Amino acid sequence: MLRDRKSAIFLTMRRLIFTLSIMFSLLLGIGSGYAATIKKCQDATGKWHYGDYAAEQCEQSRITEIDARGLKVDETLSVGEQKALREEREQLEAKQKAADERRVLDNRLLAMWENEASISYARDQRLASIDNYLNVHQELLNRLKLNLERQQKEIEGTPTKQQTKELRSLEKQIAEYEAAIARRAEERIATENHFGQVLADYQEALQRRGYTVQ
Repeated sequence: MLRDRKSAIFLTMRRLIFTLSIMFSLLLGIGSGYAATIKKCQDATGKWHYGDYAAEQCEQSRITEIDARGLKVDETLSVGEQKALREEREQLEAKQKAADERRVLDNRLLAMWENEASISYARDQRLASIDNYLNVHQELLNRLKLNLERQQKEIEGTPTKQQTKELRSLEKQIAEYEAAIARRAEERIATENHFGQVLADYQEALQRRGYTVQ
């Protein structure tokens, strides 16, 4: 009798433990159901949309995240608001990057030139060198043209091979001098433009640092 009673008690305890295990598993399932969330949003027409992610129809609506009990967990910006915020942040970052690059260039420019007068002096020196080149080569060009004109006048009738060779040589030299003078003339214009821009950039850099421009 005692043995049968112990067996009955043991079986009862096993059934109780099994029942409690099932109930505990069910409670875990319910808890995880509460933890899971879905998202809902309302489009421009007032229609509600539900799903794991925002529907395209809700691009201009705020997205509300709710749990399994229907309680609001979180509310995020709409897709349109997120895009506008991202674009604003990118614009601010671009402005900051441009300002940093401008600061580096200002530092380099202010370190290179002592003052505005030093820029003007460097420009004038370079232009004087170009002008001297142009004057010398223009004078040589004029002499070549006079020489060519003189030789052409001295030829009577059909020129000999030697005369033709000398004329072609003079014409080639004249063409080379004209091309060289044209290049230097373009260089002079470029030099004026370059130093004009350097001076303007230098003055702007001074103004950004709070200095008075002369």
